[in-house]
Amino acid sequence: MFFTYLRRELAGRRRQTAIIAVGMALAIALVMIVDAVSAGVRDAQAAVLESVYGVGTDLAISQAAGPPEEGEGGGPGVRFEFGAADGETTDDGTTLSNSRLTVDPGTSTFDASALDTVEGVDGVAATSATLALTNVTFDGELPEPPTDQSAGDRAAGGTLPGPGEGG
Repeated sequence: MFFTYLRRELAGRRRQTAIIAVGMALAIALVMIVDAVSAGVRDAQAAVLESVYGVGTDLAISQAAGPPEEGEGGGPGVRFEFGAADGETTDDGTTLSNSRLTVDPGTSTFDASALDTVEGVDGVAATSATLALTNVTFDGELPEPPTDQSAGDRAAGGTLPGPGEGG
């Protein structure tokens, strides 16, 4: 009884039945394509990363960071030296471009002999060293400091001229 009713309904609406059948076929095909592409990407990623994961790194040795030495960057209170004497000075200010490499904050460097010491430990097949640096770049213009004593006093006191006041 059910199949007789279904056959009559589908035969009576042939165009609507064909459109729905094509739409369902497209939907199923798209699901299959997305599944195949994702499996291909997963397999390709596994093949590429196999060389990275297969290195066999069993142990990483690090050293606690000490306070920054004289002339090194990083740490609170340490200033980036712009090298203003190296720039081109005009009446408006000093134009300069400066770049500086520093050890990442919270890290420190090893002496080269530390790598030899680790390599001499029993069971160590090979060693390698890495270095993480931060590049700090300044490219711009430094304004000339104010020469007017009253302007310097207002800036130091934190007051700004009010409306109608000179400045």
